[in-house]
Amino acid sequence: MAQAKQSESVTLQIPTEILADIDTIAGATERSRSHIILRALRGYLLQEGADILEAIEGGAQLDAGQHEDFDDVLAEMDRIIAGKVASSPSGSPPGRPITSDARAPISEIEVRPPQRPLRSP
Repeated sequence: MAQAKQSESVTLQIPTEILADIDTIAGATERSRSHIILRALRGYLLQEGADILEAIEGGAQLDAGQHEDFDDVLAEMDRIIAGKVASSPSGSPPGRPITSDARAPISEIEVRPPQRPLRSP
């Protein structure tokens, strides 16, 4: 039985300054150009490429009718939250302080940006 091809050769043009950086990294790490380029491509596929692939998959799911109506989701969340508030002794979900919008339906809660910048990890 013939084995499936594990890789394919491709030809591409790379700007000279990028190739110089690839060669420098390859020399410093004692790896091949191919290894460095492959690692860079894998990194791209894990980040921006993954977002694009997820968007494509999401579009296919929408086309196939595999989705929930956003208003229905919000209504279900409101029912869940209302049930937890009703079952909590203080009328507020456990561990959550009572605030002006603690009992507001999720669809009516105003989303505000943070007051201070978020810290980078």
